[in-house]
Amino acid sequence: MFYAIISTTLSKSELEFSWYIWGERNQRFHTGKQRTADALLHWVENYLLFYRNAKAGEVMAALSKKMIGMFSARDMEAKALHYSLIWA
Repeated sequence: MFYAIISTTLSKSELEFSWYIWGERNQRFHTGKQRTADALLHWVENYLLFYRNAKAGEVMAALSKKMIGMFSARDMEAKALHYSLIWA
């Protein structure tokens, strides 16, 4: 319901950017770390480029893997790299 309401109020880019800012807020809340405004903007630009390319069918492969436990973002990035190298 919330998504239906918010998606009619915001443009697609505004919605994507808002989603990222919410994720950044969660990172700061849980880890105490915060990106600079420049780093935030750079990350959002790259993320949106990747996301739009993926929607255009330019992704070669994807993997979803259930992991049991609590992991930091850094640990999950390492695990993602590990599995991508195995899969490649």
